Amino acid sequence: MVFKVSIIIPTYNREDYLRKTIDSVINQTIGFDNIELIIVDDASTDNTQLIIKEYKKKYSNIKTKYLNENTGFPGKPRNVGMSLATSEYIMFLDSDDYFEKDACEVLYEKISSENADIVFGTYTIHKMDRIIDGTPECFRRKGTLIFNPKDDEFLKVIELVSTKLSINIYNKKLIDKYNIKYLEGIPTQDGPFFIECLLNSNSIIYLTDFNVYNYISHDYSITASRDVTYFKGLFKAENYAFNIFKNKNREEDYKYYLKRRINFFMNQLLSSNIEEENDLKEVLNLFKNFFNKVDSYSISPTDDLSKLTFNIIKNNEFDNFDYLTNVHLKVKRVWNHNEVLKLKNSNIKEKDKKTRAKNLELVEKNADLRKKYWKLREKNLELVEKNADLRKKYWK
Repeated sequence: MVFKVSIIIPTYNREDYLRKTIDSVINQTIGFDNIELIIVDDASTDNTQLIIKEYKKKYSNIKTKYLNENTGFPGKPRNVGMSLATSEYIMFLDSDDYFEKDACEVLYEKISSENADIVFGTYTIHKMDRIIDGTPECFRRKGTLIFNPKDDEFLKVIELVSTKLSINIYNKKLIDKYNIKYLEGIPTQDGPFFIECLLNSNSIIYLTDFNVYNYISHDYSITASRDVTYFKGLFKAENYAFNIFKNKNREEDYKYYLKRRINFFMNQLLSSNIEEENDLKEVLNLFKNFFNKVDSYSISPTDDLSKLTFNIIKNNEFDNFDYLTNVHLKVKRVWNHNEVLKLKNSNIKEKDKKTRAKNLELVEKNADLRKKYWKLREKNLELVEKNADLRKKYWK
């Protein structure tokens, strides 16, 4: 059977979220019979595989693959999924997020009718019961934007648009032509994949007003263990991304990608759980070597704490790092506390809004009752007058 789109879901120990994710694909307005759903499990140890098998029994258009060993990151499962895909167009979805109902229909219609290489929309972040618009502010409510990688305007896409894969639909011909694959066994492989697709494409369409999917932000994540191995993988991915720009003779444009990454690097480092002094020095040297490599771009973090960390690394002042991590922890606690207060304040405002609306409703009802009351009084006066006339006639 010919499917309109192949959707790839890599998963690992997501028994609490997977059903909602799969159901969001099944309920697509494009029709589930037009979708090839490919689920690749990365050796889950909970009930994830049982859930997958349950859905597989019900639907013939679900393909499944179970890896024998956990690879640690989604790169290999996504590559396996791409090797199984038969549709002209490919989409990705993480196993704890979910699509909007018309995500596939809107993206498919646009990419197929415009013969584009990539079409992407926006996404919504769900964090601590807050709903956040994931669209960069400069792109909000701009309608449909069409980019060519050779245009200067395209650099804003590199700098500002999220590399989250679930907002995109890809033309499989693009991926096959340039043999684009995910780096395996390392974190942040989605960035290099997205950049390699962008720089090799001819036509990119951005639907700034269309929400594709919902990103669920958890207190934990796949990147929770930030050890030496994690950071080695992080810079392997970043060096790979740098070389993509270099090989396309666009080395100068890497700075736009680095702008969005630099604060992320600092945050990851300050949130690390490295205790051994030698391990910490090894990681700090990884950072220093990378920053020396990209020093010509004159890029630095935007927030004060990250700037301090950046300078400490560049100046070999490693002894001050423990102090900064403690400050970062306190800042994070304050930030989380502020987020909770913001949420409470938002809830209070919402309740106040509802109370005001209810009060207006009661005022309107009261006004209606008062009108009815005066009408009844007028009617009563009429009846009193009529009664008086009747009494006069009676006595006559």
